[in-house]
Amino acid sequence: MKSKTIREIKTTFFRLLTQKNIDKITVSEICALCEINRGTFYRYYQDVYALLSEIETDFVLDFNNRLREIAKHQNDRLAYLTDFLEMFKTKRKFLFVIFTHGNPREFYNIITQTNAANSDLLFSEMFTAYPADKDFLQSFCAGGVAAVIITWIKNDFAAPTEHIARLIIQLSNTVTNAEYTF
Repeated sequence: MKSKTIREIKTTFFRLLTQKNIDKITVSEICALCEINRGTFYRYYQDVYALLSEIETDFVLDFNNRLREIAKHQNDRLAYLTDFLEMFKTKRKFLFVIFTHGNPREFYNIITQTNAANSDLLFSEMFTAYPADKDFLQSFCAGGVAAVIITWIKNDFAAPTEHIARLIIQLSNTVTNAEYTF
């Protein structure tokens, strides 16, 4: 019963978010549509913002689980990145809601952390060439990849997935092959 109620609350809330801003959604409205009382809602969530936060967390957990599966089976960067980017396309509605009503900065942080955690696959040769600067280069590349992905999402995935994957590889190669001196 609990998981069914939570799933219904989340589904109803998400549907409402596609129709209006979060500040216009009330707990009473969610409860009426779910046919539950307000006490039931408050048993699970403090308010609609806590509900949105949990939905974002669920997305991140699902995303990271799927990412681990991709990483197990992909040894080349293009295939890995293409699969990685395809995950975003499968969550198109969710991403629309996040960028419209959620916290895009938090989403940027999530993407950046995910990229940093998987950066050895994406940028391994860069870290070999400049081992003393690994943390800095890793942060720079992870932030750049996140910015490219967010721009792609905001443009409603207009560019083909493989094009974006190749662009990310080309940009990282440019940084990798750059000679820098101080």
